[in-house]
Amino acid sequence: MSFAMAKEKKDTSSALTKALTAIQKQTGASPVSTKAISYGYVSTGSFNVDMLIGGAQAEGCPPGTLVCPGFPRRRITEVYGPESSGKTTLLISAMRQAQLAGGCAMFIDFEHALDIGYCRKQGLNTELPAFAHFQPETMEDGLKMVTVGIAAGVDIIGVDSIAAMVAETEMGKKMDEAAKVGGVALKLSQVLPKFVTWLNTYPKVDDKPDPNHPGTALVLLNQTRALIQIGGGMPSRGDNENTAGGKALKFFDFLRLRVSRISSEYIKTKDPLTGKDVSRAFGNVTNVKVVKNKLNGVQGHSTSIFLRYGTGIDDHYSVIAGATNKKLIKKDGPWLTLNGQRYQGKDKLREHLLKNSDEFASLKAELAKQLVASTDAVEPQEGDEIVSGIGDMDLGLAEDDDTDDVVTEE
Repeated sequence: MSFAMAKEKKDTSSALTKALTAIQKQTGASPVSTKAISYGYVSTGSFNVDMLIGGAQAEGCPPGTLVCPGFPRRRITEVYGPESSGKTTLLISAMRQAQLAGGCAMFIDFEHALDIGYCRKQGLNTELPAFAHFQPETMEDGLKMVTVGIAAGVDIIGVDSIAAMVAETEMGKKMDEAAKVGGVALKLSQVLPKFVTWLNTYPKVDDKPDPNHPGTALVLLNQTRALIQIGGGMPSRGDNENTAGGKALKFFDFLRLRVSRISSEYIKTKDPLTGKDVSRAFGNVTNVKVVKNKLNGVQGHSTSIFLRYGTGIDDHYSVIAGATNKKLIKKDGPWLTLNGQRYQGKDKLREHLLKNSDEFASLKAELAKQLVASTDAVEPQEGDEIVSGIGDMDLGLAEDDDTDDVVTEE
């Protein structure tokens, strides 16, 4: 290193030291730590989705520390998709996990459509002080509720949904009056930057961030809309849908997940009226895709979960499918073998694991190890075929059950 370069390096270091001293004096702020961290989180209640979001080993942290296996605390997460795709079910499941960890949840129901009975079937405690359900009439009222919840340190706040928000000025208009275009997007662009700051600093103790509280996970549900093209032509990159709330929402999201139903699971049974054999759906196979991810920069990957009608996410079904795909469960036609025991079909093995929680926990832990080991970034090697498209973290859920009484249909 030449003398000139050494002198330049010394001067640069000195300049930064001076800057830090001045900033500390004028604003009281100190530089943010650059040490590797893992984020606080609220589990989604789905093993597959938790591993999808941040199930990789956190660099620089003790072995077994994952980046963020769930919805990140002190951050904004958006979950969007078509109707009846599982968005609310995923949110309710996460709220139940927060309660199981000793926390509380708040549900801001702009759609006025939350089924409390369905929440209870999923195991959610719907009574105070573990759960609070609000149905605001205007967008402004709902956002105030979110603000108060963040300041109070509610573990998870869910908003259902952005598309159902109605600004106070619009609520007071007559039916035949024209609506203001972009009213919700304008209000969100003003509020979201504040939410980002509040999430990072509240709750407080003695006017300082509480070091003993991990913060709030803010989860916003949204709906998809058909993209209206102006001037003709096809949408670029195949995008033919948009979400409500404007562009600011997409920018301030720390994590964006797209949820969509891809198939249904059917069981053959008899119609109680006619006595004829019919196929009746008992659940949906749902795809969850990471569209934006500022946790570790990995996005575009997806996984599948199984939503059983009336009871929500069937994590046992998902883990069985993933373990089968990773060869932790041996498959021979309709027979599945785990720890030397044979079971005919997923449902039989599921019943066994429901009764033996320790064995299920052990299977899930082993599956997590394999998935963590396989989530490192992969660089193209010589001879690899580069194709256009999105790769999936395939856990094998969408495959047929291979039993006589259960079939999978699109």
